[in-house]
Amino acid sequence: DGLTVIEGHELPDRILPLTLRDLPGIGHNMEVRLNEAGINSIAQLWEMKPEEARRIWGSKEGPAFIQRLRGIGDYSQTDATRSLSHEHVLPPQFRAAESARRILRRLGGKGGARLRRLGFVAGNLGLKVRFDNDARWATEFRLTQTQDSFVILDAIARLWAQMLVETKKPRGRYMKVGMWLSGLVPKDAVTLDLFGGASGLEQDDAEAAAKRARLWSAMD
Repeated sequence: DGLTVIEGHELPDRILPLTLRDLPGIGHNMEVRLNEAGINSIAQLWEMKPEEARRIWGSKEGPAFIQRLRGIGDYSQTDATRSLSHEHVLPPQFRAAESARRILRRLGGKGGARLRRLGFVAGNLGLKVRFDNDARWATEFRLTQTQDSFVILDAIARLWAQMLVETKKPRGRYMKVGMWLSGLVPKDAVTLDLFGGASGLEQDDAEAAAKRARLWSAMD
């Protein structure tokens, strides 16, 4: 019936002779994006790190694709318990840089509230932006395990500044923005001292973090 089964021990050797376009899910546009990122062969794709894949794909489909390529389970089935995301397609009146930045901050606030409601802390925060010329940018930032919206908003501000430096001008108008929180673990599984002293906020300590936790508890 034309079906070929490749055993795990045969990887990656059995697929190295293939071209990028031979893989289901890589069409012309995706191949162009990969080539622009310096990925021209299956061997280079095989070595790609999840964070690089997320940046190139502009979504969690990137790491999922790499996992499937390597035959490591079904990434998409387990990812829901390890990450959460929010994104927003911008209406015409909100496609200027400042409007896009404010909407991202609002998404970050929603993400923090959702973490607290679910009882999780996050170890990573990612940001992605798409412009009206179809240019895309995405990256991820390592957090101290947190559910603190102030820490999340601080990380968004840092990544936004990084995006302004790394994207080419003219950028075009902002079409879509999104953020994700990954590396989720139950709050009860994290020792308390991890919530303070290493958040990245200026003059932060465990006492200040505890006060913010009480504040968010009251506001939520």
